Amino acid sequence: MSDLTIFSQFVDDMPLRNITVKTIDQFVQMQSEQGLQPATINRRLSAIASFFAYVIVESEDDTWRSPVHGQRHRIRMGEHLSRDVADNTVAALLAVVEDTRDRAMIWLMVAAGLRIGEVVNLTLSDLDPTETTHLARLRVRGKGQKERVVWLTHEVLLQVQAWLAERPSSESDHLFLN
Repeated sequence: MSDLTIFSQFVDDMPLRNITVKTIDQFVQMQSEQGLQPATINRRLSAIASFFAYVIVESEDDTWRSPVHGQRHRIRMGEHLSRDVADNTVAALLAVVEDTRDRAMIWLMVAAGLRIGEVVNLTLSDLDPTETTHLARLRVRGKGQKERVVWLTHEVLLQVQAWLAERPSSESDHLFLN
């Protein structure tokens, strides 16, 4: 059954001029309640919007507007998480990285989930090792300057501390120097 046929059954032969934004709201709600996927609902909305665009152009009526509004009616589809790297691949990578600075950076990205830009922007004051455990808090500024706290495992903390032991003194507060 076509998308337009399904919509036609929903509006039950209602005159096109009587179909409003609220009618489309109800259609989307009904489709969601039936358990349809967002992609299916969005495809149906696209077909309905195209149909109304055609009818409006053919009617040559400048006052008539489509009841389908993308910002209001489209359903956001979830994004899939990227696949993580296999442990043996990470081990192979770390086996060839000899520089302490590079190892610490890679550990922060792989084990703590930081982005490259987040690692580059870390400062010494962002690292807060706790006295009672083998963990450390790391304040991270992500996209849009949003801050979050990331807990570093003992293994990651050891890599960062190894880098700090070798880090040359500098006026820069950045954790990783060029």
